[in-house]
Amino acid sequence: LPPPVEKKTSVYVGKIPEGLGDDSIKGLLEKCGAVVSWKRVEDVETKKPKGFGFCEYEQADSVMRALRLLNAFKIGQHNELLLKVDSKTQAYLDDYVLRRIHALKKPTVGGTPPIDDEKAGQILKKTQDEEDEKVVSEIQELMGGLKDSGQLAEIERVNAPPA
Repeated sequence: LPPPVEKKTSVYVGKIPEGLGDDSIKGLLEKCGAVVSWKRVEDVETKKPKGFGFCEYEQADSVMRALRLLNAFKIGQHNELLLKVDSKTQAYLDDYVLRRIHALKKPTVGGTPPIDDEKAGQILKKTQDEEDEKVVSEIQELMGGLKDSGQLAEIERVNAPPA
């Protein structure tokens, strides 16, 4: 049987602070993987961007990385992004992880003995952690650019809680 076809997966991105432009938010999302589409919801009357949108990723790994790294990600002192998926997507992601673990357990051509679920899970987690580490440094670089340009200070000013 051929492996199941990779399903495109969407993630809700909320609590986007006022003043954070679409290019910046899309840049953050793209650090986690290939983005098929990014749609920020606009106010029907004013056409101003609202504080949420939907990102569709090409691969399940990218959605899982975005959920791990960008959910509760702080933008400035007062703003944390909110990323979540619906139950159908979560079920797909859970199944995807099980398929990845199952694939790791198969004996290799060299006759390497098969490994158990726990060991396969550890290998998968180690791979994710290594990839996440690289992405975290890229995200920090992007945030440094926002700080240097003054955009982060403006986001802080606009979103500061009332005194």
